[in-house]
Amino acid sequence: MNQRDNGIIFGERRGLWIGEKCSGRNSLRGPGLFTADWGLDKNFQITERFKLQLRWEVFNALNVANWGNPGGDVTKCNASVTCTSLPGQITGVSLPMRNQQIGLRFTC
Repeated sequence: MNQRDNGIIFGERRGLWIGEKCSGRNSLRGPGLFTADWGLDKNFQITERFKLQLRWEVFNALNVANWGNPGGDVTKCNASVTCTSLPGQITGVSLPMRNQQIGLRFTC
């Protein structure tokens, strides 16, 4: 049996419906995305020829939780098997939590 013809899941309508009209492309949106990446560096002149740069970089500095998009694949669901795609549920994040790195750069 084709999953699109399964009336138990989709009812009598086919496709994605909002109200009485069939919704168009990109009509549903996921959660927003916000990130702030910062960096500090300090240059040291050791001699006229040698230089040293110290860098500190922070990614997602404000540690904002950026949630991933909800699952949207309803083709893996039917009445006899549990859904493996979890349609409509957010199960992860789109960006990792705050990351920091420190680096040294020596130039001649």
